[in-house]
Amino acid sequence: MRNKRRSRGSQTGSSHTGQKKPSTPKNTNRNVHDDVAATHDVAGESKVSQAEKMRGWLVNLFSQVQKTAATLVTLVLVGAVAIIVFSDVFQKDAVVIESFTVNSELQNKGYDGETLAKQVVHNITLMIQDAASIKQSLGFDVPLSTKVSDVEVPGAKVSAKSLLSYIRALPPVKYIRRELGFNTIYVEGEASLHGELLRIDLRILRDVNGNAAVQPVTFSKDLHGKLQGADSVFTEVSTHILKELEPYLWAVYLYRNKQPDKALKQIEYCMFLDREHSEFARLLEGLILIDQKNYEDAIAKFEELIKMDNGRNMDALAGAYNNWGLALLYQGNIDLAITKFDKAMQLKPNHAPIYSNYGKAFLDKNEPIKAREKLEQALRVDPKLAIAYFHLAYTYWTEDPEKAISLLEKSIEIDPTYAPAYNRLGLLQATSLSPPKYDKAITNLQKAIALEPDYASAWANLGLTRTSKVEDSLERERAAELKEAVRDLGKAVELYLKEEKEKHLDQNSIEAYAKAYNDLGWTYEVLKDYQSAVLNYEKAFEINPNYYYALTGKGDALRKTGKLVAALSAYDNALQQSDADQETRLAAFRGKALVFWEGCPSCPPRRDIKNLEQAVEMFTRAQEIKKSDDIGKKLAEAQEILKRLRNVLPQSSH
Repeated sequence: MRNKRRSRGSQTGSSHTGQKKPSTPKNTNRNVHDDVAATHDVAGESKVSQAEKMRGWLVNLFSQVQKTAATLVTLVLVGAVAIIVFSDVFQKDAVVIESFTVNSELQNKGYDGETLAKQVVHNITLMIQDAASIKQSLGFDVPLSTKVSDVEVPGAKVSAKSLLSYIRALPPVKYIRRELGFNTIYVEGEASLHGELLRIDLRILRDVNGNAAVQPVTFSKDLHGKLQGADSVFTEVSTHILKELEPYLWAVYLYRNKQPDKALKQIEYCMFLDREHSEFARLLEGLILIDQKNYEDAIAKFEELIKMDNGRNMDALAGAYNNWGLALLYQGNIDLAITKFDKAMQLKPNHAPIYSNYGKAFLDKNEPIKAREKLEQALRVDPKLAIAYFHLAYTYWTEDPEKAISLLEKSIEIDPTYAPAYNRLGLLQATSLSPPKYDKAITNLQKAIALEPDYASAWANLGLTRTSKVEDSLERERAAELKEAVRDLGKAVELYLKEEKEKHLDQNSIEAYAKAYNDLGWTYEVLKDYQSAVLNYEKAFEINPNYYYALTGKGDALRKTGKLVAALSAYDNALQQSDADQETRLAAFRGKALVFWEGCPSCPPRRDIKNLEQAVEMFTRAQEIKKSDDIGKKLAEAQEILKRLRNVLPQSSH
């Protein structure tokens, strides 16, 4: 209290008495400064508050954006999943193979319902894959009525597809599907084994309520103690399902498996059911007619398609022109075929099968470099076009046989069902390698025949290879192998004769037909059955009067029977042909040389010296065509004997 009074009194007194003003107390100064500081703190608090508010607002905004983005992403994902689920659950005509019901006797043999269903699915999948390759030829996909390509076995594996099958089976979903018309095709089966008899009762259902789409069918087979025979029954079941559900796919399968008549009938049935895909039907029909060598009718189908289409389906038009060109190519009309390939390429640029057919055309024109260019272009567009590798191999046949073999093996790797690739590979291994690989060749030719039992060319090449193997190894005692060769070549002749009667022989087939008889003659020659050899050589020349090599074969057989005059006549006939190739002329000169050579075993008389002189001349001319160690040795021997005789005999005697 005392301090407070003095403070106030001194302040009052100082103002009235004029005394010296005392210094300001420290606490007063502090209070003044505190007031100023307080003023400054209020302004700072205001600025901090505004910054915090701004920061909070931004954080809140960012949080809201994050939440919104997360919500949008979630909605998109949920929508995508919903679309996928909806499209699968409510897809039309999905195909489900239910697990089979299996009796105890069959279960004891190691079969269960799921295994049988999987086997059927596997078979159907293989057939679909086989049929799908038709796209390479036609240029567009096989029209499908169902989702058979997505065939499945529920519960076979945990996956989105198998889980969705359970969703489809839920009662509410089943009801909605039925009301919307989205009815899954369910396939059910009951398999039972009773002693040796296997029986499968199959039902194809239109929906889960059991409404039958196809009448139930029963398959049965007496296994005769061989359970492996059950596989053929499962194959029958699979083909039945495919046939009933996919008419077009079944037609393609028949075509691919060399059943042209059945395929044509199936196409008619498809056209009756579905006129919308008539372009596909006509293209497939044309391809079948080409395979039957009925080229005029095939061309008529392609022309009909082009007139009817009016530019609506460019893929179909391109396929029509492409296959029209192919038919012309088989007729030998190469230049016109190329014009069709040009038109197809205009409609569908960079289509690999068209480039491949271009390459085939240049091969037929004997222009391997141009052919190689087109075929390599085809493979740049489609590296998995097996037929392009097949044709490309031929361009390296004489230039690089090993490369040709690798290309054929690549073709087979892509399409192991194409018999001509095995046939050509076997022929290459037997005739173009040094030393030949006869055993591998025989294996590949047998594979070709296994794929196509009526493949005449493969039978002929198999017989030729067997004969070559025996002759090259000088194992003449191997009569069994030669008899198999006669059998194989006889089968080839039989198949070509069948084609001749059906008027399906084109120029290529006529040449192959003649060669089969020629090779059969050679096999009889190796067997030393010279009479049969002569008959077959004559038949070869009768079938193809331009096959002059048969004349030299006939000459060889006659020479070996001692009929030298007749042999010389055959050789001369071959040499008189102005268009005879070098191989034929070589064989003729060699044959004539041997006639003269073998006509003088001891060479003492004058006539025999003349024969030797002629032999030397013929051997020399043969060597000029193609140098050969065998001919060279005989030429040197003949020249040496002739030299000795001339030295021994008086000048007048020769």
